[in-house]
Amino acid sequence: MKPLSVVAMMAVVGAFTPAWAGVELTPDTIARLVVMDDRTVDGLVARQVAGTMGGVVLGGTEDASGKPLIMLVDVGQGGTRALQSPASPYFAVSPDGATVAYWRSVATEDGTAMGELMAVDLASGSATSLSPPQVLGAGGSVVWPLPSNLVYAASRPQGDGKIGMLWRLDIGTGRSYCLLTAAPGAGVGRVWAGRTADEALYVSGAQAMGVPITGAAPEAVAVDKVLRRQPGGKLWLKLGPLVELHNDQGVTASLGLRATDAAWAPGGGGVLLAAGPKLCAAPADLSFVRELKGLAGLTHEFVVPMWREGMAEGVVGDLAGRPSVHLFALGTETVDVTLHFAMKQAPRVGTRTWIATSWRKLTDGSLKPNWPSLKGCFVVRSVRKDSGGGVTVEAENTGTQGGEVERLRDPKAKAPDPSQIATTVAGRRVVWVQRFEIAARKDALAWIYQMPALGKIETIKVERRRLDAP
Repeated sequence: MKPLSVVAMMAVVGAFTPAWAGVELTPDTIARLVVMDDRTVDGLVARQVAGTMGGVVLGGTEDASGKPLIMLVDVGQGGTRALQSPASPYFAVSPDGATVAYWRSVATEDGTAMGELMAVDLASGSATSLSPPQVLGAGGSVVWPLPSNLVYAASRPQGDGKIGMLWRLDIGTGRSYCLLTAAPGAGVGRVWAGRTADEALYVSGAQAMGVPITGAAPEAVAVDKVLRRQPGGKLWLKLGPLVELHNDQGVTASLGLRATDAAWAPGGGGVLLAAGPKLCAAPADLSFVRELKGLAGLTHEFVVPMWREGMAEGVVGDLAGRPSVHLFALGTETVDVTLHFAMKQAPRVGTRTWIATSWRKLTDGSLKPNWPSLKGCFVVRSVRKDSGGGVTVEAENTGTQGGEVERLRDPKAKAPDPSQIATTVAGRRVVWVQRFEIAARKDALAWIYQMPALGKIETIKVERRRLDAP
């Protein structure tokens, strides 16, 4: 699909979530996840993404100029717009999801970079000033923990010689109160939502502090335990050479995957993992990981993933090539294959069959797949004997590895022309179901353990169904 410019995206991403959004996210669902629809916004180096009341906010910098850029996706109005003159790539969404706060750049005679904190109402589009213009320094990150209070990071000298780093803004009075100071020369960190509504998390280098917005003393905290805690649970993720699942007693599970960012699904039933060139999904217990196939582009470097509230859609930044942001829909993929074996012996229903392209002969003369050539694993659903003495097997994909369609498809064959079930939601066409058939690779054959013959692939039929399909 051809990428869309920022301007072109404004008219098409608005109607992204149907009114009945809400999905039960089970391990079986995650084991079949696939990207069904992907639209890209080019030219944005993403640093922050967040959901609003039916929408999405994208924050970052313009690829060409390096200037801050914040885009507001207003699903209710069916459009998107760039916020005026942002001074920082960061923003905050109000607790009710109805308002977005950001720093608007203010021109000064001496050229000092200053920002004015603004609140933009999503329903009306009106903007209200929340604070007088002030120097941001290298800061500008902001969170909105309570309706009447914003917390932001900015470097500002104090009377005692220290530097104020974290501030609480009282929206009612417009006054800011210092919550955290540092010695001169310290760099400005970033503020995140804390463990509770009356706490902010301040991260600077390797140090993380839980800072009460009441002005009480801050305390050192484990950053992963706060930032990557499972919604409603007592587990959290730690990223590094492995993706680890922790509780207060230690590591409970891990994945052999190097991920740089993660986002829990609403409800905590699964997690999206940005792992360099791969975007993956895993169930809450990390029992397996599945790479999500179908995102536009040949190369990727994924950052700041987000699982949207309805769970049928997601957002992720991509720094490879020309930086972009992907707004995508998620569905499940079912691959049905018809196989023919020239043998009288019939496999049992429930038996697994593997499709591969390379084989090795065992000492008894039988064949076994060379596992690196494996293209897919399937489970037998039905068996029938034919008049010629052979066996026809209907099987369905199983396992957790994505990409069966791409691995099984004949690269020289014509691209499939899918049939679709679609409706129009808020002015935008939404595809709920796709069905198509692909031609199999010429060298692909099927193998069943202890069966005397290899099977030929007769048909491969694919169905992709959006997670929130009615």
